[in-house]
Amino acid sequence: MDSVGTWSFLPPEGLCLFFLFSVISGLVGSFDAVHRLSSVEKF
Repeated sequence: MDSVGTWSFLPPEGLCLFFLFSVISGLVGSFDAVHRLSSVEKF
């Protein structure tokens, strides 16, 4: 019963954290790609 209660409580927070993590990682990846492109253009 305990695991079922925590499981029903966990998903919303887990989804929010996963969404935030994916958005942040995407932003960091795009910034890294832009930085690499700009450094390559300079050279």
